Amino acid sequence: MKKILLATAILTSLISTSCKKKGCIDSQATNYDEKAKKDDGTCTFSGNVVFWIAQSESIDITSSGVSQLNVYVDNVKAGDQGSNIFHSSNPGCGEATVVTKAVDLGAAKTKVVSYKIIDEDDVTHFSGNVTVVPGCTDVQMK
Repeated sequence: MKKILLATAILTSLISTSCKKKGCIDSQATNYDEKAKKDDGTCTFSGNVVFWIAQSESIDITSSGVSQLNVYVDNVKAGDQGSNIFHSSNPGCGEATVVTKAVDLGAAKTKVVSYKIIDEDDVTHFSGNVTVVPGCTDVQMK
């Protein structure tokens, strides 16, 4: 009888632990699994970075004859926008009047990328590094 009870206890323990679904349990991850009960270390992340310009910088650049700003992230062109398009505050990722670049963060929750904003004559107006996190990170060109 003791052997049967012991076998039943072991079997019940094995069944209950094997029913705990493994997966990514971090809600910020691109592969978040709401049904997972135990993290399996497979979480991956992505973020966006938005580039925008304020009115004063827009006036300065436009008055110097510049009409277009080209945005490069890690030396790859992310997009361009007219130098006369400006915002009074962060417009947010994905708006039509700004350049938004998606960044694959891999298994990390942050990634530092370099950026460079040049005009149509290849003159650099803004450059630097920015730490991208899940969600939307903004860079005001100044």
